Amino acid sequence: MDRILVTGGGGFIGSHLVRSLINMGFKVKVLDNNWRNGTKKLQDILEKIEFIEGDVRDFNQVNEALKDVDVVYHLAAILGTKYFYELPCLVLDVGLQGTLNIVKAVSQSNVKRLVFASSSEVYATPNEFPTPETHPLIVPDPKNPRFSYSSSKIIGEVLCWNYAKKYGFDVTILRLHNPYGPDMGWSHVIPEFIKKIELNEKFTIQGNGIMTRSFCYISDAVDGIILAGTKDEGKNEVFNIGNQSTETSINQLVTYLEEISGKTVNPIHISAPEGGTNRRNPDISKVRTLGYDPQVGIKEGLNKTYAWYHQEINLRLKNGKGRNPWATKRSD
Repeated sequence: MDRILVTGGGGFIGSHLVRSLINMGFKVKVLDNNWRNGTKKLQDILEKIEFIEGDVRDFNQVNEALKDVDVVYHLAAILGTKYFYELPCLVLDVGLQGTLNIVKAVSQSNVKRLVFASSSEVYATPNEFPTPETHPLIVPDPKNPRFSYSSSKIIGEVLCWNYAKKYGFDVTILRLHNPYGPDMGWSHVIPEFIKKIELNEKFTIQGNGIMTRSFCYISDAVDGIILAGTKDEGKNEVFNIGNQSTETSINQLVTYLEEISGKTVNPIHISAPEGGTNRRNPDISKVRTLGYDPQVGIKEGLNKTYAWYHQEINLRLKNGKGRNPWATKRSD
């Protein structure tokens, strides 16, 4: 049974992945710098894993974490669109230096396979739908901080392929499309909308709301990540991971959340920052050949997600004795 290191394993996707790998019988290490969550998302399984508090930007820490590891899932990154605009240098630092350290350390280790979490952002504004893995990767405007994240993922893919070719390890590239679910943080569109509804805050939508995303529930996303990262047929391949059938406009998303909450929000449309794209819809036919079959529809997934955030928000308000618990804390 392979021994696995998950970088960023304390985050939303990483913690779900770690839990699934543990349930499958793998021995798992986690490397995470606790920037957002600490070990909060892993509390119930800490005794079953080896948790290493460290930063992927520190080569020595990465190199040490790779000891006695067969497979690396490299998920560590700064996620959240607002961070792309507000903290582009940090996004680039973690994305570029972190991935460079990973491929260098892997090339000097006994690791057999590197699974790199890329993103749908690498397609920028696609000109083909559903978008296949063969679509060109694009950085439309290097002056726009929005593309700090996507450019780091594009370069990360290039690093993985070239180091793997030179040093003889296998690579799997995963382009994740809008995973969501309970406890995903607060700096993403679904939890932001839920929070506004629950707290009766001013409800704004950036742009006209007709842009679409193919939201993928976290359990489906993790199934795809594990299938692509463990099957031999996934070696030295790139896969879209998402749910092709859940494409939903932002306006429709609001309508679904209104139905779930029983509230009417009367959204106000405001100008959107430059760099967004109007549509995301992945072609997942390639990963389906590995047995991938997403199961959770958009309404089911939103119901599960809303229920978790409703409980969490009320718990925070209770513990804060009615004060806004987000007033003096980082949003996630």
